[in-house]
Amino acid sequence: MTRRDRRGQPLQGTGVRLHRWHYYALLIAFLGVAISGVLWSLLYDALGREPGDFSRTLMQWHGAFAMLSLLAIGAMLPQHVRFAWHAARNRWSGTTMLLAAAALVVTGYGLYYADESLRDWSKWIHLGIGIGAIAALPLHIWLGRRRARREPAASPAAPCASTHQAVRISRAHPSTRSTV
Repeated sequence: MTRRDRRGQPLQGTGVRLHRWHYYALLIAFLGVAISGVLWSLLYDALGREPGDFSRTLMQWHGAFAMLSLLAIGAMLPQHVRFAWHAARNRWSGTTMLLAAAALVVTGYGLYYADESLRDWSKWIHLGIGIGAIAALPLHIWLGRRRARREPAASPAAPCASTHQAVRISRAHPSTRSTV
């Protein structure tokens, strides 16, 4: 059963909604990887600067934030992604975000380990998907918050908001069998 506050709202960090510190850690990791990637691309692709010590430092920061982003995505899978999938919330935008992250991992790998003929393709695909992900994340958050405002809050008397939750409750409390 989902723990609820005094107004009957689910507590943060117990369902689809992330805990505040988790949310801000995700934003820091995603902003760091986005800013370092866009800055590198502007300096070395758009302005044509020659790589030097600053580019190496910028790529080190980009790699560090990318690793933090991978940890953050992995930390969302057991709670945020699983509960949202079972509740049928934001499936399209969430799946798009996960596919974009997977494509960024593959193209990032290609930037380091592919041969020269594939490296240029990897670079432009990585940049395009990365810029798209910068726009897609706020859209995903907005869609989730908009839907959460539209849905009525589940009352404590009717905790079975989704089939997944009903199954968990019926296993935990045999006296409250639900046919939902």
